[in-house]
Amino acid sequence: MNSGIRNNDDEVTRAAQKVLVLLADMDRTEAELKKRLARYGFSDEAVSAVVEDAGKKGYIDDERYACRYIEIMRKKRSLRRIEYDLEQKGVSAEIIDRCLSEAGDDEKPLIRKLLLKKIPSEEVPDFQEKNRLIASLSRKGFRVSDIVSVLDTLIENRYI
Repeated sequence: MNSGIRNNDDEVTRAAQKVLVLLADMDRTEAELKKRLARYGFSDEAVSAVVEDAGKKGYIDDERYACRYIEIMRKKRSLRRIEYDLEQKGVSAEIIDRCLSEAGDDEKPLIRKLLLKKIPSEEVPDFQEKNRLIASLSRKGFRVSDIVSVLDTLIENRYI
């Protein structure tokens, strides 16, 4: 019986060491960390113990992660896409909502900035090029109506 307890302690120690290695690489959400540890074959008990400990020590914090992720990705992706990405990473809806509420919701300046990078200043985009631009930004999660509005305004202001 005593050897079972010893084996569990060894597994928790190995899992804790793996957590440090995984977090040295990059920040991760609690769900991502649990998934990675399970993939390495650690038991549910060991995973729960080390993830809880990592949370208590401040090594993982889903809210900090989500807010930072939004801050970084806000420069190139829509809020809808960022929200989807965070959901896929296992961040709770409440945390996502809290962090997104601080980000603001006007995406037109970002759309304008991204379009300006893609449109050569000396050329008026033709129909096919406009569709390519719209498709490119819609894949990043921006609303087509916002993209078209900004694109039309840009073209109008540049070439008329």
